[in-house]
Amino acid sequence: MQTECESYVMVRELHHLNEEYQLAPTQLKSIILTDIRLIEDALDLLKANTSPPM
Repeated sequence: MQTECESYVMVRELHHLNEEYQLAPTQLKSIILTDIRLIEDALDLLKANTSPPM
C-alpha cells in the first residue's frame, strides 16, 4: 500500500513537472528535465523492488 502511495505521488509530480517544463523559459528546462529524470529513476527502482522475483 505504501509503495502504491509513493508511486502515485511521484507520477503526480511528473505530471506537474511536465506542465512546468512546457511553460518554462529555455534556461530552466534543463533543470526541470533533471528533476523529471530523477523521479523516473525513482519510479523504476520502486517498481523493481515490488516486482516478484523470477
